[in-house]
Amino acid sequence: MKKAFLIILFLFPLFTFSQTTLDSTKLLKVFLNNVSNEDYLKSKINYVNYVRDRNLAQLVLIQTSQTTGSGGILFSYFFIGQMEFTGRNDTLTFSSNVNSTADEIEKSEAQTISLGLMQYVAHTPVASSLYVKFNSPTVSQTDDEARDKWHHWLFSIGAYGNASGEKSATNVNVTGSVSADHVTEQWKINLSADYGYTYDRYSYDTYNFENKTYSKSASALAVKSLSDHWSAGFSSDVYHSEYGNYKLSANFCPTVEYDVFPYDASATHLITFKYRTEPTINQYIDTTIYNKTQEFYLGNTLSAKFKLKEKWGSLSSNISASAILEDPNKHNLSISNSISWNVAQGLSFSLYGSFDIIHDQINLPKHGASQEEILLQLHEMQTNFRYFSYINLTYSFGSIFNNIVNPRFGSSDSFYF
Repeated sequence: MKKAFLIILFLFPLFTFSQTTLDSTKLLKVFLNNVSNEDYLKSKINYVNYVRDRNLAQLVLIQTSQTTGSGGILFSYFFIGQMEFTGRNDTLTFSSNVNSTADEIEKSEAQTISLGLMQYVAHTPVASSLYVKFNSPTVSQTDDEARDKWHHWLFSIGAYGNASGEKSATNVNVTGSVSADHVTEQWKINLSADYGYTYDRYSYDTYNFENKTYSKSASALAVKSLSDHWSAGFSSDVYHSEYGNYKLSANFCPTVEYDVFPYDASATHLITFKYRTEPTINQYIDTTIYNKTQEFYLGNTLSAKFKLKEKWGSLSSNISASAILEDPNKHNLSISNSISWNVAQGLSFSLYGSFDIIHDQINLPKHGASQEEILLQLHEMQTNFRYFSYINLTYSFGSIFNNIVNPRFGSSDSFYF
């Protein structure tokens, strides 16, 4: 993959227009679906017409991204022909690494898309005004330089902190983390540890309230690829959480997963079923509502995930059901769905919703929580359901083209760091 990317990089095409006047309505009409840095692309690739409605486009371009084992990102671009280009589809990719800058990613993105557009632009009037320049490589990488001395292991150390306050309130959050990742075609291994500290202070007249909360966790994941559709492994978690009333919680979870489609198609469509057993031991800070200070139980979880990304938008769905085997009445059901849909010309719709049915809060402290702890959400509270949702409906009309870039007084672009 790396060598292929280097070859593509050296073939980066430089496109220029001659001074001949060209009817812009005859340019290739392109619809960008979930493509980042649109303003940058429009400024660098100015020999096509970018349209707002996919139904008016001759070409739909879809971008997906997946994290790589080295900590970088694999970007995939799906070129889907419409109208006279129906059936003419293509896929190109490039990978960034963990040290790639925003500028490097933008240039590689524009270069990759430019190459993909050529087979379509070649059949439009603009073709006679373009040329391709080959930059011959001058430096080759030796086998020793290309060899991975870390053997696909990536290590990360991070720290994050924020503080806010005013006369009557102070809030401080500090988080630290370390991780090690090993990703190959056959193995996926992740080891991580986190530490969190939160300090809250509130005062008003003679009333004063202070609270300090700590959390610590460590996790491990090991997955073996068995075939194009099957994988198996285990996950394990150990953590301390004052919010959840856990002095110590530890589990070891053997897991098996089946994907209806081959795993290498996961960027655009995925249907997986996963089952895991969850032997768990808990030690509690305070006695629970079931009069336990510690306990061991065997849980299990069955989950299914569906993901689809097409030129009309994307759709995803997740469902997970878990229960304690010794007492099936202690169970949990979680459902979430999202859709992003380009309904018709100028009309787009997105919706997300999640709902949890909760009957497994065995960790709740018997003494309950104070009024301050309830209002500040410092401890987990008893509930039998939880939900979250959002909806967005947008209709726009007017010019079908959106080729112009004007960064004055700011831009809405997002950047990679």
